[in-house]
Amino acid sequence: MAPMKKRPPQKKNQFLSDRSQPERPPLEYRMARQRRAAQPRSVQPPEQSAQVFPDPPSHDNPTGDRPSSTILGAADAQPTAGSTSVSPSCRGLFEQIHEDMACGWAYSPERADHRLEIEILSNGTVVGTGRAEGFRDDLQRAGIGDGRYQFRIPIAPELFDGKSHKLTARDARSGQDVPGGPHVFRGVPVQGSFDVIAEDQAHGWAFDPGRPHERLDVEIICVDHPDSPFVVARGSADLYREDLPEAGVGDGRHAFFLPLSRVLFDGQPHNLRARDARTRQALFGSHAFQAVPRTYDFDLIPRSQSLEMLHALFDLPEFAAHAPDARVHLEAFQLACLLSETDRFDEAREVFSALSETLGDNALCQCKIGENWLLQGRPETALEAFRRAAGLDGSLAWAQRGLGDAQRLLGRYVEAEQAYRLALAANPDDQGLQGRLRDLEALALPARADALLEKGDPDAAIRLLKDRLFAVPDCRTTADKLARILLDQNPVSMDRALPGAGALEAAERSRRLLELFLEDGERVTSSGSSQGGTA
Repeated sequence: MAPMKKRPPQKKNQFLSDRSQPERPPLEYRMARQRRAAQPRSVQPPEQSAQVFPDPPSHDNPTGDRPSSTILGAADAQPTAGSTSVSPSCRGLFEQIHEDMACGWAYSPERADHRLEIEILSNGTVVGTGRAEGFRDDLQRAGIGDGRYQFRIPIAPELFDGKSHKLTARDARSGQDVPGGPHVFRGVPVQGSFDVIAEDQAHGWAFDPGRPHERLDVEIICVDHPDSPFVVARGSADLYREDLPEAGVGDGRHAFFLPLSRVLFDGQPHNLRARDARTRQALFGSHAFQAVPRTYDFDLIPRSQSLEMLHALFDLPEFAAHAPDARVHLEAFQLACLLSETDRFDEAREVFSALSETLGDNALCQCKIGENWLLQGRPETALEAFRRAAGLDGSLAWAQRGLGDAQRLLGRYVEAEQAYRLALAANPDDQGLQGRLRDLEALALPARADALLEKGDPDAAIRLLKDRLFAVPDCRTTADKLARILLDQNPVSMDRALPGAGALEAAERSRRLLELFLEDGERVTSSGSSQGGTA
């Protein structure tokens, strides 16, 4: 193909060899809630459902037909003869390669509750790893344990070189081969470029010559720490760019403009690269990005912390049943976080809601839904989600913190102060929360004093405000409120229309405050003298 005009030549980039990130974040998970509305509780995430994949013509099966030996019949009590290995400790079948993933199933009859780690090899070199833990109902119907032995392992990006590679599978622990194969894989290199970052968006193009009419999903990766890259933007390369067809790149609808996650807006420099989301092949180009920090009038759970919270969720008895499928749910959760971080709030709430229904209602998902409403300027709706979160787990500091944020934004300072105190009790070392509470106390105090006045107890209101001034002498809001109460108790007659009336009133407020504190000082001195005389 002719090179792009005024663009650097394509080159291979090996930076995406990580195995820690989800290779195919389940975008289809966003449809779960819609499907569930039509058939409640009957829809499972796609990674869990039983699937039979036709072999693509580009691999070892030119016709695309599925060999009959790869299917377990509904009435079969055991796998077919060709699916059992010589050693009984590892049984299964490496069935095929589909959508650039090695697919099959494997398990150990002696440890049916154990999930095998599977390695995919090319000429003795490991080119993919994954766990055989996905559910297939044909395995369960055949009496093979609980049916959770499916593997779908992405092929390493370096094999997309246009050459043919023979792939085999084996149990990583025992080194025993999984029957089936070898399967021939020939991956066509993806073409594309990460051109520039402009207006907080990543711009570029991506094209797969092997699938010229398809639109690729592109991920922007932050590689500040190469051992633990994370996705900061994702979307389809489906926009038209007139220079692409001129250069022979498909129909020209292969450009992407992807908004970057707010996690990058922290004032620190970040190194960004791009890849095809399905195959993890790197696009040409990398860019440094640094932006002015974004601040909000409320607190957000960091993505890393929320993932830790989700991991901890599977250790609880009420969620333990979902632990075998934790990877699927973790990938969906990361997708939802990314959608929220790039202001796709409706889609983010849809995934969080689908997770909440699939796993069971939980405080974490409700907190994330509440955060989405806060980001959209809807504190009333956010308050409902945080109340639900607090009802599910009253000890969760983030639930109480969210309640405090929503109440404060609604001007309900007393309720907000109570929520912040509960959050601080659950996390007493949180300095940010301590500062938030100190700021709120000054706002809540006048409202608490007004409540005491409405109850007909002005002396209690005066004591409350006076104690605050003793603790924080420079709190102007408290001083003004206390002076007004003192003046209301004993008003000064004056003609407010006269020149200097305002200054006179201000001087009178200061005098009343001074007298109040002098009286306290005299009481303290008198009390001390009396105790000294008695002694």
